[in-house]
Amino acid sequence: MPRFDTGKTYDSGQKYDQDEPPPKPPRMASIRRTWSRLNRQARVDAAKLVHTKLTGNADVPAPMPTLAALQTVITAAQTAIDEVATLEQTLKVKRAERDAKVDAVVAALGQEASTVEAVTNGSETKILGAGFEIAESGGAPVGDLSAPEDVRVTAGDNDGEVDVAWDSLRGAGSYEQQTNTDPNAAAGWMARGTSTRSSTTLSGLTSGVRI
Repeated sequence: MPRFDTGKTYDSGQKYDQDEPPPKPPRMASIRRTWSRLNRQARVDAAKLVHTKLTGNADVPAPMPTLAALQTVITAAQTAIDEVATLEQTLKVKRAERDAKVDAVVAALGQEASTVEAVTNGSETKILGAGFEIAESGGAPVGDLSAPEDVRVTAGDNDGEVDVAWDSLRGAGSYEQQTNTDPNAAAGWMARGTSTRSSTTLSGLTSGVRI
């Protein structure tokens, strides 16, 4: 029959009043350096916050670069951002004015074409002599279209928006927009809608992410 106290003592070699081991020193924290993932304004805003927090901060009595030097680069960056925003807004207005004027040209051409058709009684020779092309009979297909050229992207009015414009293609009734974070990944393309004009605004994008 087993005996539970044979040769066993529960206090052998153990002292319950031994000193606790010294506590481990706290882990030294490091600063997260992810500013490059932010958009330009957010990067400058992060620097502005640091400048404010370091001003009169007894824990960091001698920042390097100095607060004056930090303020200098912040001011230069903010000025450049503001200048570009102003130019982009001006460019956006000018492009809208340009498109409206080009649309007016197309409307005038349409009216002129109707006049030429009427006074020439649809004479192919006379129509060609007036500088117009003859419409294909039977609704011949245009064929495969090339990719639009001169694609231009500028910052939109709101976060996560970009304005996109491109040269119109003869024969194109609409344009499909797609985005991708990696153009080499065929499966990553995401449909963003269609536009009947040669410009659009893409929204719902993530600021600071290459797309």
